[in-house]
Amino acid sequence: MIEVPEGRLARSAGVAGAATLASRLLGLARDQMLAALFGAGNEMDAFIVAFRIPNLVRDLFAEGAMSAAFVPTFTRHLTLRGKDDAWRLGNNVLNALLIVTGTLVVAGIVFAAPLVGAYARDFEQVHGKLELTVQLTRIVLPFLPMVAVAAAAMGMLNSLHHYFVPALSPAMFNVATLVCGVALVPLMPSLGLPRIMTESDLLKAVDPPQVSNTPLSAGGVKLVLWIGPRTT
Repeated sequence: MIEVPEGRLARSAGVAGAATLASRLLGLARDQMLAALFGAGNEMDAFIVAFRIPNLVRDLFAEGAMSAAFVPTFTRHLTLRGKDDAWRLGNNVLNALLIVTGTLVVAGIVFAAPLVGAYARDFEQVHGKLELTVQLTRIVLPFLPMVAVAAAAMGMLNSLHHYFVPALSPAMFNVATLVCGVALVPLMPSLGLPRIMTESDLLKAVDPPQVSNTPLSAGGVKLVLWIGPRTT
């Protein structure tokens, strides 16, 4: 059985706590930045709903039943059967997650209109708001496979006593969101687009609004951070 020295356990708990605190503070900064750039208008409402839809599924696959079942099973295989068997289990889980979440993403993109209509029916009372939310939902949905795979990688790293990087990853999510918001908003005029795009601008433009890309960029950062450390 794998044992962790008491001093190392306390140090890891302190580091993870500090990383979690940093994530919360950066989350506050992220929300303030989005409020300052986009306000509380129809565009931000549409983005929040669009981002919430994949997050509902993420709660199941990344932070809910899947994690609760996978992490103890991976730890047991690692302890009793060795790393080769544990990695085989992890590989099977990652493949299954990619297939299931990828299928859900495709289905969500195809059926985004009725899905958003059921979740935010009141948006149809404002011209263009429901259509904007549907388009943003299709853009943001690929966030789901990345964060699901990253959560599984986080569980495996924790089983191998790598705690700091998984705990820091949510903070990096917020950093990526902040960077995308601050860097891309001033860039829009150079692309011939308004600094802050309205729903009418979005429906006419080829490129999506800058804010809709931040979950994808941030999800990619989380995935890289969780897979990056050596797992030996």
